[in-house]
Amino acid sequence: MSARDRYENREQIIAAILQGELSPQDDVARAALAEEGIHVDDLAEMQAVIAELEATNLYEQKLLKEADAVQTGPGIDEVESTLRRLQTGKHPKVSKPTPQAPVRLLFPILAAAAALLLVAWLGGWFSSESPIDGSGNNQLLGPTTIQSLLPSGAVDDFGQFSFDTDLAPGGWFEILVYDRDFEPNDPPVASSGDLLVPTWAPDAKVTKEWPEKIHWEVRSYDSSRVVRGFGEADAERPEH
Repeated sequence: MSARDRYENREQIIAAILQGELSPQDDVARAALAEEGIHVDDLAEMQAVIAELEATNLYEQKLLKEADAVQTGPGIDEVESTLRRLQTGKHPKVSKPTPQAPVRLLFPILAAAAALLLVAWLGGWFSSESPIDGSGNNQLLGPTTIQSLLPSGAVDDFGQFSFDTDLAPGGWFEILVYDRDFEPNDPPVASSGDLLVPTWAPDAKVTKEWPEKIHWEVRSYDSSRVVRGFGEADAERPEH
């Protein structure tokens, strides 16, 4: 079966290109891109938007699960505590997707996203007035995923925290550390406070009292206290 026979329309062809199923150098792919006025060099930017959609979907799932925890909480004190945490962006960990339910764009969803991207492209959304700012954040799609979080996995100690993202103008970072086995309404065991650099070195006397297995989260805020980026990692050190 040829590539042309596998897809019903141009949107599905472009979706297959963005998903990596079809090479943009394939004759069918090149024809579809030419018909839509899309240059091969533009595909990377379109894939970046899809990646942001995935990151935003993960973040919204966390908020929905936390809201559900508020509704089913055992008492008014716990409810008020969780609400305050949600309002300030200091919300607790939720379980990660299981291997049986991977978080990824399935083909029909990707096809729909490709169609939306085509409309956006033809409508000039990727012009110089694009909502994607200089820090790589998209103001329409919500927080981006913060990468390169350390410590992660098995480590010797929790002496240095770092991550890779740009600081929003007038904004700051915040790191929250939790016991990995904490309950939804449990407070963090430590907070970095406001950070202006993507690193944090807590005092060794303080980290010594932390649990051996931690879950930590980092948020990037802009000057309006809006969460522009989010990342999380698990780490553990040898038992004392």
